[in-house]
Amino acid sequence: MSGCLPTCVGSVLVTLPVVRLDIAPVKKRSWPHLPKPDDAQRIDRALGTDGFFARWLEDLESKYTDHFAAVAELEQLAVVIQQFALSLVPGMLQTDDYARARFRAYRPNHTAEELDELVVIRTERRRILDGPSQPVVWTLLDEAVLRRCVGGPQVKAEQLRKLADMGGGDQGECLEVAPNHPNVPVRDSKTTPGPTLVFSTHGWTAFVTAVKEGHIEA
Repeated sequence: MSGCLPTCVGSVLVTLPVVRLDIAPVKKRSWPHLPKPDDAQRIDRALGTDGFFARWLEDLESKYTDHFAAVAELEQLAVVIQQFALSLVPGMLQTDDYARARFRAYRPNHTAEELDELVVIRTERRRILDGPSQPVVWTLLDEAVLRRCVGGPQVKAEQLRKLADMGGGDQGECLEVAPNHPNVPVRDSKTTPGPTLVFSTHGWTAFVTAVKEGHIEA
């Protein structure tokens, strides 16, 4: 939804109905007899192909870990992306410094060059938000995401400004924050100022369970 300002809502949010497509998992390509980099370079020299085979070999290697490679590929085709973050800002919404601080925290032995490469890869994921076929991105953040200090006060402040700017433009992005709340307010995401239903925690759990078990039609 374009032009959505950051809005505080309950700890659970009912989103728009969407058409869900069953997409088979993207299997990582298996190449049993790939040449080594040195071999590719020798082929280029022998055939005068100006590095073609060396670049081709690099393109076959995924930039992402095995468990995320399929997600990264599907992001390029997405029309709508819906994401919820409980503890950290989602990857494609992170600033460079925030991402670098995250990588440094759980990869303390990596060199500066390796960390820079990881940040560049993450930056490339964000390009889909600027392209002509930009997907609509719905993001719901737990309040803890905004309060957690990653990389120091300056990095945190820059990241918060980026999140605030997301909701102020007309870029097909909607950002909402779910504060800590003793109850569960629920509303239609299409109508920000619309009415809100408030459930007790036990009441909401019972409702969701009843829907899952088929006692109530969703």
